[in-house]
Amino acid sequence: MPLKPGVREILDFLRLQGIPAALATSTGRVRTLRRLELTGLGEYFQTVVTGDQVEHSKPDPEIYLLACRALDTPPGQTLAVEDSRNGILSAHAAGMPVVMVPDMIPPAPELEALLWRRCASLSELRDVLLSRSLQL
Repeated sequence: MPLKPGVREILDFLRLQGIPAALATSTGRVRTLRRLELTGLGEYFQTVVTGDQVEHSKPDPEIYLLACRALDTPPGQTLAVEDSRNGILSAHAAGMPVVMVPDMIPPAPELEALLWRRCASLSELRDVLLSRSLQL
């Protein structure tokens, strides 16, 4: 199962920094947990919120608000990493700073205004987060 380049590196970085991570996906729980098992990524997430746990799917903010509650972090201080239009709209509506790491679909101009940042890759995002933590 192919992974987005840099995913293990950024998850390792977050773990080493003591930053909790949640997965908020529109995919159903059984399929999501199976993918996490097959990829070995499940251990990185303190919580997993799936589409079958919410009444309203993305772009509604419900899934992100539920993930923030599970992490016990305020949405305004919880970074959302997204690659889709509906995900960006969902996280932004939840009041979260949003980073877009484009996958196959480039960001539409109207979405750019909703982003805290756009990174070409997860490795670039890790570098941005590292430079910000060094400035603290």
